[in-house]
Amino acid sequence: MNELYEGVSRVNLAKWSLIVAKHILEIADIDNNSIDEIVDGFRVNELWQQGKARMHDVRQAEFKIHKIARECDSEIKKTALRVAGQAVASGHMKEHAMVASDYAVKAIGLLSSNNMYAITTEREWQLNELKKFLQSIMGDNNLTKHEFGIIDFFEGNK
Repeated sequence: MNELYEGVSRVNLAKWSLIVAKHILEIADIDNNSIDEIVDGFRVNELWQQGKARMHDVRQAEFKIHKIARECDSEIKKTALRVAGQAVASGHMKEHAMVASDYAVKAIGLLSSNNMYAITTEREWQLNELKKFLQSIMGDNNLTKHEFGIIDFFEGNK
């Protein structure tokens, strides 16, 4: 997965990581629409993707979500909130998208008592979501040649 993300633009990884974050928050029974910091963080990231928010705004939104995570008593909810924080932070550095992905796998491990089938299923879901996302934007002018190569990679590994 690490090789795949390297050729994907930061904006596209930010979009994908928000998909992953919403997925994990739902699994962890956290309503992302009920926590203002998450709503604001996702909105700021989306505005950044459009060039309408500053990096400073992205960082501040990320910090607010991580503060909630630190204050959380449940390790599962704390980890799920960290997925959201890292997804928002993906606007700062695309590596945060991979950290969000890894925290999502950790959350599944915590929820399933480290059941390898559940963990593998989550990682496969993430890869498939990245594939679907990239295929949905193939007409997007921001799609790089390498991103087309990623789609070819997935098509060859069905």
